[in-house]
Amino acid sequence: MTSKQEFPLSIYLDLEQGEFADLEVVSEASIHLINAMKDVVAFADPGAHFQVVVQNGKESSLRLNSLIKLISGNEGSDEDKKAHRRGVAVGCILTGIIGWLPAQIGSHYLDKFLNAIDAKVVEMLHGRATDEEISEVREDCRAILTGVARNGDASKHVQQFYSSLQKDKTIVGVGLGGDHDAPPDFIIPREQFALRARGVPEDIEPEERKRVERMDLLLIQPRLTADNRAWRFAANGFEFGAKVLDDEFLSQTLSGQREIPLREGLVLDAEVELHEVRAGETWVVKSRSVIKVNDVSSGPTQTSFL
Repeated sequence: MTSKQEFPLSIYLDLEQGEFADLEVVSEASIHLINAMKDVVAFADPGAHFQVVVQNGKESSLRLNSLIKLISGNEGSDEDKKAHRRGVAVGCILTGIIGWLPAQIGSHYLDKFLNAIDAKVVEMLHGRATDEEISEVREDCRAILTGVARNGDASKHVQQFYSSLQKDKTIVGVGLGGDHDAPPDFIIPREQFALRARGVPEDIEPEERKRVERMDLLLIQPRLTADNRAWRFAANGFEFGAKVLDDEFLSQTLSGQREIPLREGLVLDAEVELHEVRAGETWVVKSRSVIKVNDVSSGPTQTSFL
């Protein structure tokens, strides 16, 4: 039995207005990027067959839409399941690998990258896997990345990737994503290329980030139609809109399987993904999404004046 998996990959180069990228530089950088990916795959599954193929290119600076093909060979149903799970972990790592600062600059930075990959796992598997399966993939990611970091080969290739991009001054940013139709979440600016090429131990904070926080949400206004529009909630005295992405909760609520009394003071115990942007020294919430509803309660009620 073999486990065959494919992951979309979009390599995005931000260019100076009206300029074109040097094909030799792009090719050289791409080779270093693929070599870094090969090191990750080889550590995760030495018997796997790995290939990156170009599907097409798009005009928007320079975007190369590619496909990661990963074939793992394992016998037995349990091994097949494990290989598939490990393949998903590898896919999450590969689509975020250029955000990896070389491991030798300290465990603090590796931890930051691991946290970013955790968020990517939740994003990739949301609505398609159980909490236990998501947790298993996240553990696989951490085991693979910790081992690859100790090995150091992938780190060197990531450094060479940025070193190559430095040669073409028309390239002012680079991003890597798992969506052919949308730009990457994060664009690494040219100002960081030299630092990443050297692996200097300096803390580079992203301009945007996503994190998950568990909180109690006071329900203000639900949506009783499956139109993917935002519900209204309040938390910590602040009212806001947020889409509910918990498909199981939505299905049970809209079908009437889960009876929720429409009354004042309804509280949702939920996991909320916060998309934040940097504003000076602080982070400002750009958007919120409810990714998991753990429980619904009516909240405390006052039964007497005493």
